[in-house]
Amino acid sequence: MYYTEKMKVVFGSLALHIASHCWKVCIVGFLLNGLLGLGMLNLPRKSLLNNDIEEVYMPRETKTGETEQFILNLFPDYSGTDFYTHQAVKQPLYTEFIIWRKNKQSLINDSLYGEIYSLMQGIKNITLHYVNDTAVDYSHLCARRDDKCVTTGEEIIEQLRECKDGMLPLNTFQSENKTIFENPLFQLADYIIENDTLISAMYLKVRFNLRQDTILYEKHSKHWMDRFITHMKQIFELQESKDLSFTFSHSKSFLEELGNDTYTDIPYFSFVFTIYFFYMGFVMSGGNILAKRVNIGRMGIIVTPTSVLGAWGLLMACEVEFTNVIGVAPLFIVGHQIINTMITLSHLSDANDIPDSKLRVEYAVKMSALPVTTTMMCYVVPFTVAIFSKYYAIELVGIYVVATMVFNYVNHFVFYTACLAIHEQRIDAGRHCCICTKLRPREELEGRSCCIICCCSGSRPEKRTDTESSIEKISRKAMLRFLLTTTSKCISLFSYMLLTAFSVWGILNYKVDVLQTNEVLSTSYFHSWNEKHVSFYNETFTIQFVTIHPSGYANDLVTILDFEKKLKSKSFLNNQLLLSWNDLYENSSYVNYTSELALSLSVKNKFIPENNVFSRDIRFDQNDSSILASRCYINTKYTSTMSMISLKKELFDLADEMSDYLEDKYNDIDEHVLPFKTDDKYVSVHSPDFILTDAWKQPLWEYFIFTGTQIGLVICLLFLLKPNLSSLILIPLVYLSMVTCLFGVSRFLGIYLTQVSAIIYMMAGCFFVEVVVHTFYSYFQATGINKAARVNVILGTTSQSLFHAMFGQVLGLLVLFVVRSYVFVTVFRLAILTTGICVIFIILWVPILLSVFGPSATDTKSEILDSYKIDLTSISFDDVKINEQTGVDNPACLHTKRA
Repeated sequence: MYYTEKMKVVFGSLALHIASHCWKVCIVGFLLNGLLGLGMLNLPRKSLLNNDIEEVYMPRETKTGETEQFILNLFPDYSGTDFYTHQAVKQPLYTEFIIWRKNKQSLINDSLYGEIYSLMQGIKNITLHYVNDTAVDYSHLCARRDDKCVTTGEEIIEQLRECKDGMLPLNTFQSENKTIFENPLFQLADYIIENDTLISAMYLKVRFNLRQDTILYEKHSKHWMDRFITHMKQIFELQESKDLSFTFSHSKSFLEELGNDTYTDIPYFSFVFTIYFFYMGFVMSGGNILAKRVNIGRMGIIVTPTSVLGAWGLLMACEVEFTNVIGVAPLFIVGHQIINTMITLSHLSDANDIPDSKLRVEYAVKMSALPVTTTMMCYVVPFTVAIFSKYYAIELVGIYVVATMVFNYVNHFVFYTACLAIHEQRIDAGRHCCICTKLRPREELEGRSCCIICCCSGSRPEKRTDTESSIEKISRKAMLRFLLTTTSKCISLFSYMLLTAFSVWGILNYKVDVLQTNEVLSTSYFHSWNEKHVSFYNETFTIQFVTIHPSGYANDLVTILDFEKKLKSKSFLNNQLLLSWNDLYENSSYVNYTSELALSLSVKNKFIPENNVFSRDIRFDQNDSSILASRCYINTKYTSTMSMISLKKELFDLADEMSDYLEDKYNDIDEHVLPFKTDDKYVSVHSPDFILTDAWKQPLWEYFIFTGTQIGLVICLLFLLKPNLSSLILIPLVYLSMVTCLFGVSRFLGIYLTQVSAIIYMMAGCFFVEVVVHTFYSYFQATGINKAARVNVILGTTSQSLFHAMFGQVLGLLVLFVVRSYVFVTVFRLAILTTGICVIFIILWVPILLSVFGPSATDTKSEILDSYKIDLTSISFDDVKINEQTGVDNPACLHTKRA
């Protein structure tokens, strides 16, 4: 078509121009990338490495985040002066430890007080020192109430001092400032109570609550949490106690340890590239000492590290942050570049009969331009869309992949084209492939040893096999011999149906979930804490219900009472764990609902002074004459993400029902009556833990958007190259079959969809594009008397490039079999599964599919035969004649023809 031919002309002209100035282009291109790479010095200097898992992998602009900000505007954070755990709107900051006796005896014993007290004092004395000589310890950073630090569980330790008989009466724990959510027994596990007396408890959890009411205090608290871990690790290593054992954690430990685990596996990841490059060097090592292409093959591989240097250096010079998962991208990009290199060299083999080196380079570049450009666009466009993701990690990956792919594309057609020109000029000059000295004619070396003849003389390549390595010859002959036979077609059909059924079964049972706490390595301190916490303590969380009252609380009293009644009737709630100030106010002696003013004055002047715990749960107007907002709480349990999602949905439905009623009720009210915006939301449900449920399906939508963009782009680009109805069916069929296999089989490998795995799935889709684009494009360009003949052509050329590029990566990925961290285990399983699927489709399913259902040839059989009669030397395939290669005398193709 016109535009494809025009594009080939453009790239051909570019190649000719570069070939005329190859050394200048090569040196300038390499130096330019190297100079840009200096920007990577900003990585440590500007602290651009961001492995904060919460910031990087948690979604942004979520419904929970919006509700959190709305509630904080109504009820600010008072963790520095009047702290109650259930009133926390943001994720709380705390450190804690769980303690037990090594002999499995009860902790209720006064003999243990001294040792536990010493441990507590050591923690409280942890001090942060800053450059301005400021020292900050726990007493400065603790969450406070009544001017005292709120250390949950400490009162039980204080009671141990007087516990002479190993028993504690429960009435010693009673306090007027406590709520039903602050029962000291919640800090104990595996305990026994008889006659209102605690007679045994095996585990005690102590929590040091930290303030975060200002940005500065939040920053200091996080630093203190890190020092707490360091301190506890030192004590644990000393193992001074003969009686007590403990485990410890803080509120950010899970995400921090999940990120820290990756550092143990990074060295293994580097070996993947080493083995991959070694294999590809062996594959491209064919030919004699003059025709050998191993060095030009290596230069093709070097394009990706050079592009990474230039692109990442530019981004870091612009102070774009970097996170560890981005390091996986070069594995897939170098695979893309190796395919580009082998495709280009394959076209170069078709030009051996062209005497001028510049024209050979021009031919190779222009023939490879379209598929290389198409695959590049199928990387860049979807990842450009991914830049607008709700996840910061996916945004960063998108930015770095797009920049690296653009640099890789430019370097491939500029830097690598210059290298190709130098390589071909060397061949024309008859120079050695390594030391570039002038080679002597073979006739002058007659009678010398074979070693000298091999190393000191060589001949120009005349046919394809002159530059093929042994492994390339073996794989090519095997594919041509076996793949289009009736037996292979039967095997292909049966295996495809079997794997598809297996994959569909896997997809039906596929799990979309958030990151699980058990993914942390067993060597981590968090793993030990998590085991104890999950085994002996109930996983509970507090949910807040905030209601807005434009005309006052008394005006909405019936609606509120009905709402609380419905809450109490829910099966998942225990009535004792519903905390509402109105329940207590109703039973007081000064209850007064006669008017909004009377209610407000009664609550303000009588109720709150006696029940200070509710002082932050009621929002009055400026004159204290009306209650504009209030909140109540429930404390409930959850066993999994799905149970939390189910609970959240039920509560949101209940809240929306009440909110809709109030919205209709106050439809005509002036929006300026309230000193804050409601956005017509009169009832809000919130818990800091709801952020997990906001994320559970988001990776799936992100992947759908990415895949939809990618497959739509592939179909459009290939359809433009070859407008054909069968292409519109076969291309999405192959791509979606590969995606189905990836998701279905990965389910049985223990992979579930999270933010981390979604990134690897996206990169895997790019490898699938490589298979689809290069195979179908080569099929469109091939000529033959029937479909099988055209497939036979691509089996001897394009399929070889794809197969070795994918198989080499499989060999490299085997190194990751020993990795243990969640991120690298996910990378290993998905990457090796991706390349495995690509190999199967390349050598088995796609060729069979095209040989049966592929688009028909546009040329007539007589035209094809005439073209081969005119020039049988345009393409050479070793000792196999061209007509045999294209199917005229190939038994498999004749069989297909007759069929």
